[in-house]
Amino acid sequence: MTPNSLFLADYYRQKSNVVVNPSQIFGLKIKLTIPDDAMSQTDTIEVENLPQLECGDSFGAYISVSNDPQDFFIQLKSTESILQTTLNDLDEVYSDMESSTKYKIKGIQPGIIGLPCAALYCNVYGKSEGWHRGIITKIYDIDSVEVYYIDYGTKMRVDIDYCRFLDKRFGKAKAQAINVKLGGIKPAKRSTKGVEPYWTWQAHDAFKI
Repeated sequence: MTPNSLFLADYYRQKSNVVVNPSQIFGLKIKLTIPDDAMSQTDTIEVENLPQLECGDSFGAYISVSNDPQDFFIQLKSTESILQTTLNDLDEVYSDMESSTKYKIKGIQPGIIGLPCAALYCNVYGKSEGWHRGIITKIYDIDSVEVYYIDYGTKMRVDIDYCRFLDKRFGKAKAQAINVKLGGIKPAKRSTKGVEPYWTWQAHDAFKI
């Protein structure tokens, strides 16, 4: 029997969303070996602070990720130069063959979840936008992980070959993605019994305008 194209498309769609239990991968006792000058899972990167404001004050910011009115990320205009300098320095270091080899993560290994990293970011058109700072938050399979990009708030599935250990110098600048929400509002959509109120797609679209 030959599977039809609709069956195959559905199969590969489901397969791409499967998350593997780390115990299925870590059958071999392999220790994550981190370069001495790279950040480990116990290292943290502080998030940028909002300015001190009084009622009625305002400040400049960009919305980098918009999930819904109660969950979106902003970047401060006042720290825009810090972000640009960090991205330029990341590209300079990790585009260098010697450095790229030195910080290469050699496969999915125990302790990789929560690891700060440098990871390539590709836009919706599949075009690379260079190296960005991130944290590995999930394992998909033996080849790919989920990376949370700390300067934008984006999450993306990334092949481990496009991830590198993060040089400690890149842990000094604060993460530029600040998670915020609008106050005094709630979803208008009424929920059915046992289901929490939720934001409709119309509300999502209206918020993004």
